[in-house]
Parts: sequence; structure tokens; C-alpha cells
Amino acid sequence: MKPFACPSPSESLAGTRRAVTLVELLVAMGVGAVVLAILFNTFHQTQRLAIREITRNRQRQEAQILTHRISAILAGAVPLAALDLPSQPPEIFEPDRLRIVSWQGATADALWIHEVHAAAASDETQFVPIEITRLTLDGTPAPEQRRTTDLPFRAEFEYLPVGNAGPAAWQPSLGEGEFPSHVRITLTSRLGEDQVRPVVLSTVVATGARVLR
Repeated sequence: MKPFACPSPSESLAGTRRAVTLVELLVAMGVGAVVLAILFNTFHQTQRLAIREITRNRQRQEAQILTHRISAILAGAVPLAALDLPSQPPEIFEPDRLRIVSWQGATADALWIHEVHAAAASDETQFVPIEITRLTLDGTPAPEQRRTTDLPFRAEFEYLPVGNAGPAAWQPSLGEGEFPSHVRITLTSRLGEDQVRPVVLSTVVATGARVLR
């Protein structure tokens, strides 16, 4: 008669092992899918925020460059009434268009007419690139003197006539013979798909007419 042998602990554990059921496998796969979905959504949201910030920074930089160019033109502005010229294109002071004589970029023998306007026909809801064109005093476009922004904006101008002061004196346009002492420039960028709000840059610039007074 053989003596009875007790199974070792390792043999007992081996005997109690069981295979993973299909339900447990599906549960594990479901948990993994949820974790991956959360990680993917987080990555997607982070990417969208990064693209939105890059877009806004580019719009802000473009608006600052355009504002600097227009400000330089206005700082050297000269009223046509102060010039003894036989004929020249009229000055324009409109809500979305500006034409003015300025020392900006002038040569030793000639001033320039600078015109700031939309590069294409626009209305209140349409954003287009803004164009700065330099003309000779007879209205002929100067060669290779046209600059257009890379991004679309809406440009708005307000004018404070010479001799007037106060918030109520600001006007959306000026008539013939009037000249602004200050111009308020407001640039608004087009709202992108991922943007919550557009970039709006507004500044007030004193014209060269203040120096001539």
C-alpha cells in the first residue's frame, strides 16, 4: 500500500488556475478603448488650442504691422491746402478708405500720395486684405509701391477735424476742405473656424497737420 502524498503549494495553485473568460476580455478591451478615447480627445483639444493661438498671434502681428505703416503715413501728412500745386487728386477721408499726401517715403523732389483701402470690393460683413498704394501727386500709381496684407481685415477710420475736440467731435468721414488732426484706426480680423473672438486693434494717431498749426 502506497503512502498518501500531500500536493505541494505550487501544485495546488496550478490546479486552481482558470482561463480568462470572453466577458473579462471584452471588459478589458472596453476599458482600454475608453482610456484611448480620453487621451485622443485631450490631444485633439490641445492641438485645436495651439492652432487657435498661432492664428491669433499671426493676425495680431499682421494688424500691428499694418497699423504701424498707416501711422507713419499719417504722422507725415500734409493738407493739400498747405501745398501750392496746380492739380492733384482730392483727399479722401471715408470710413473704410483714406487718401492723403504725406512726407512718408518722400524723395528730395517729390511728395507721395498714400491711399489705404480694401484690396477688393467689400461691405460690413466681408473681410479682405488691406492695400496701401503710393501715388505720384498727379495720381499716377508709383511702380512697385503697392503693399497688401497677407490676411483679411476690416479697416475702419474715424476722424477728428482740425480745431475740434471732445468725444462728440469724431466723425466717420470728412468733407472737401476738412483735414483731421487725429485719426482713429480700428482693424478687425476675420473670425476663424476655431476662434472664439476676432483680433481687434484700435489706436489714435496724430497727423502732421498738428505740426503745421
